[in-house]
Amino acid sequence: MHYFLILTLSGLSVANDALLQDPSITSATTTATDGTLHTIIPMVMTDLVDLAITTTVTTTITEFLDNELQTPTHDIVVQPSGIWWRDGLLCPPIPVPSFALEPGSMASSETGLPPGPKETPPPPPPPSGSDTITTNVPPPPPGNTENPPPPANTENPPPPTNTENPPPPANTENPPPPTTTCFQGGPKPSDNGPVPTPTSCPSSTKTKRTVIVPDNFDDQKPGRINNFIDNQMTEARNQGNLVLLTGTGIPNAMNGISTSKQLDFRNVRFNAGVEGLQGCTSVMVIAKRAIWMTHFWEIPGFLNVGVDPNTNQLIPDTETPITDTQFRDRVLNFFRFGGFANSQSFPSLQQSAGPNQVFGINSEILKILVIHPRTSTASGEGDLRYPVQVQQIVSEINGILPNVEPVVIDYVAIDSEQAQHELKHGTVLVQYDPNQKPPGQQDRKAIVKVWVQGDQVEGDITWDPLANQRKRSLFRRQDQGACAEPEEPTTMTTLPSPTPTSVNTPPPPPETENPPPPEPTEALLPPVEPNVFKIRIHQKMEHETSSVEWTLLDSHEQTAAGPDTTSAIPGSSDGDTRSEVQIDVESPTNKDETRITFTMKTDVGGGCMPTWNMARSSGSETSFVAACNPALADAKAYGCDDPKKVEWKPLNAGFERTFMCWWLDVSKVTVGLG
Repeated sequence: MHYFLILTLSGLSVANDALLQDPSITSATTTATDGTLHTIIPMVMTDLVDLAITTTVTTTITEFLDNELQTPTHDIVVQPSGIWWRDGLLCPPIPVPSFALEPGSMASSETGLPPGPKETPPPPPPPSGSDTITTNVPPPPPGNTENPPPPANTENPPPPTNTENPPPPANTENPPPPTTTCFQGGPKPSDNGPVPTPTSCPSSTKTKRTVIVPDNFDDQKPGRINNFIDNQMTEARNQGNLVLLTGTGIPNAMNGISTSKQLDFRNVRFNAGVEGLQGCTSVMVIAKRAIWMTHFWEIPGFLNVGVDPNTNQLIPDTETPITDTQFRDRVLNFFRFGGFANSQSFPSLQQSAGPNQVFGINSEILKILVIHPRTSTASGEGDLRYPVQVQQIVSEINGILPNVEPVVIDYVAIDSEQAQHELKHGTVLVQYDPNQKPPGQQDRKAIVKVWVQGDQVEGDITWDPLANQRKRSLFRRQDQGACAEPEEPTTMTTLPSPTPTSVNTPPPPPETENPPPPEPTEALLPPVEPNVFKIRIHQKMEHETSSVEWTLLDSHEQTAAGPDTTSAIPGSSDGDTRSEVQIDVESPTNKDETRITFTMKTDVGGGCMPTWNMARSSGSETSFVAACNPALADAKAYGCDDPKKVEWKPLNAGFERTFMCWWLDVSKVTVGLG
């Protein structure tokens, strides 16, 4: 019997609070009568593994309550071998579920779930247009059925709206503020920091899963929209899914470069987007398989301006129109060739538009958006600041993706230092979820929502999820194959546990007088740890050429994927999905300055994705680990060999080296129980 301490997973302080990984114990996914999904998880108290009877113990366990880890005391029913059960990985304990009861053991409820509150009549539906969601607020207290609430007070209605003092007329004497321009080194967008997210423990107040919208926030407009944008853009930022704003050399108005980010649509929801649009332009190509997002500076992309060489500051009133050659070099060529700056590459649209590429199937292109500023804050809809250049962008896109007409979305550019600036200004938010059920439809859809400065544009973009986008059940039924994709349960169901036996090994064969000699076999290895991986890296460089070849190894150091030289180790596509790992290489042709960064492309909580690197081999720099959880970093769950001890060897006119890195797939740990 193999145990995996949850201490390794979540940095918990209770030694007996452990995850059980045993093929004879099966977890269960159940749907309660209120529609909430529950995962019944077997646990083990490591100091009670010799227990022979079912008993009740009082102890502290770690739970996720009120957005933080806490250690309350509980009375827990413990079965033989120290087994106990909880409803969710970091949620309260529950009675022994019915499918895990043995003859003679204490009784339990039919489902194993703790009893819910007394059933009360449902509240009246909210008025039209106020489709509030309760997942972001604490659950209400149980309804009082003995003392109905007093009737609404109709004697003192709210005061009528004040119509005596209408708002003052628009100021026509003062001209509108000067046009806001967008350039590197200009005002930065506001950032109020991360917004707490709700607990993941099951609750009777949870509703069907929906993409978060402004109405999920209790504030009145415009605060509701601003908080929505701040919350969702923070999640995108924490996930590393915002388009980078950067340039070359010292930041100034003329040094900004065009940038992009491409993200694949798979079976995990995420947020993405662009910020800092204060006159800049963004193009988004949305297909069924991926999204490509860009950021084009207004200066120098669409406009030239003088820069004082002594102060590096913009010289007022020196703007001059851009030439066609300059616009092609700074903007249009990016669609075909992409860009590179500060050891980072930015993908082009062309490179993913060929055969068998994510934008290579014309019928799968769902929407192309060109997001561009209006001439000024006083301009009306459709008054584009650079209409000629916008048409050139549309023509360039049509040359790569024919038969798909881009949609031009104009916005009012508001500088972050202007009085009317709000959190929503300058932002484009993209929400992707592969597992949505639109109102009035039976089948689940993949969905993309795009919000420009807090306003949703082009409605919900939906399609039937592709094979790698379908949500798979965390636990397969025992009568299904390894690659089966079970439907989500619609009624309360549990998975039967195998009949326990007194011996965990098969009975020995009957004895014979002259048993045949055993066939030579390799030594039996223990089961593969499903969440532990190593990466063998072979890095080569010679003159201006370089390569990084990776090979993914399992816990037995047997090849699981590769060798390959792609920039990402793909996730597995079978039932329990292995996370994708992105590989980014800096200074690939300089053995003293090169650095390799690894990012596990899975949200492990709060929008965080574990990241670690192989530091430079020269100087005092040491490798870093951002594990999203201090306990995982302390336990060395992620890392690489010491760069100072890995030897570079001569290779023709260059160098090569081989080293190992390792990682713990946290998403695999949380479901690898059956």
